[in-house]
Amino acid sequence: IEDKEQKEFLGYLMHGKPNGNFSESVDGLVEIHRRDTQWRQGYMTWEMEMLHERNKAMQAGIEIGAVENAKRMILRGKLSPEEISEYSNLPLERIQQIAEELKLE
Repeated sequence: IEDKEQKEFLGYLMHGKPNGNFSESVDGLVEIHRRDTQWRQGYMTWEMEMLHERNKAMQAGIEIGAVENAKRMILRGKLSPEEISEYSNLPLERIQQIAEELKLE
């Protein structure tokens, strides 16, 4: 790395100790925020919200995958709705709804 400040910052991240003017100013800001309980509480709240949103997104992705798999199984026509429900972990009512939607397409 040719940029002195980047190199200094990366060294600070790796070792946790400032090694020049730039990393000393960064370290000073880190210390200010470390002692600011209101800022820390806000950050922790934000972090929890992000974790919640990530979990919701993962669940949505799982649901999308299950629906796509159920569609393929329905179109293949070899399994009963009950079997598709069991294999896809989707409720039977959702399988029936998907089947109706596929008929309309």
